[in-house]
Amino acid sequence: MNWIIVALLLGIGVALFVLPHHLGDGTGASLSLAHDLGELLTGELGERPSAILMQGLFGLGCLAVFLPALLAAGITVASAGSARTLMIVGGLALVVAGLSTSFIELVSNMTIGFGGGGSKYPETIVAYVAPLFPIVCGVAAIVMGVAR
Repeated sequence: MNWIIVALLLGIGVALFVLPHHLGDGTGASLSLAHDLGELLTGELGERPSAILMQGLFGLGCLAVFLPALLAAGITVASAGSARTLMIVGGLALVVAGLSTSFIELVSNMTIGFGGGGSKYPETIVAYVAPLFPIVCGVAAIVMGVAR
């Protein structure tokens, strides 16, 4: 039963990773977390520590949709004594990762320049669900860990 939950969470993570969070940019490219991560990996690495930290948070935000499945798999194989600690610490990590995904959605919705600051590409429901998914899973893990 636990591996079914892991598979379900992984499926949700994959869907949120590949589905577009903004409607197309006119070039046929899907504006998804997968697209954002690809741009991050093919771009230049910052030279300053603050730039590297921001790029790390950006990468974490792109991959955060997979962390609930990873936490569920970890809890499945963890011993009964360490499962509680894993739930609490993993839940905190999920909340931070979800906030990173919120940061990605905010940055991807901005345009830099004079005039309006919003994106010219309309958001999809994924733009709201992708950050909430790890946050909700994280809060649930913390609550279950504390109650255990």
